[in-house]
Amino acid sequence: MGSGSQCALSGGNVSEVMCMVNLGDVYAIQNREVTSRILGFSVYASNTSRIVDGKLCYHDINNTVDSMPSQIIVNCIVQARYIIYYNSRLSTPLRSPDYSKFARIDLCEVEGYDRY
Repeated sequence: MGSGSQCALSGGNVSEVMCMVNLGDVYAIQNREVTSRILGFSVYASNTSRIVDGKLCYHDINNTVDSMPSQIIVNCIVQARYIIYYNSRLSTPLRSPDYSKFARIDLCEVEGYDRY
């Protein structure tokens, strides 16, 4: 492609999806920049690959298709090895009629910045 604009996409009739970035070691992180086009996603920071062990840093609950920004800055001061992008459609009714029926990933970029 050459443009650097590759995204991680998922499909299918699933109720949960997850994409994980392994930083290779534990780092003190302050900000994460997320480029996603799916409503209702969450971002966790964890020292393990399990979201239940991590800290919820962001959960999109207020955006609509019309208000969803192209990039979201997630401020969350934490020490973590993993940044986990998670999307679920387990609870019904869905928060917004704009939500997809099934959980999906449409993730184009995750950046992490240290706090020093």
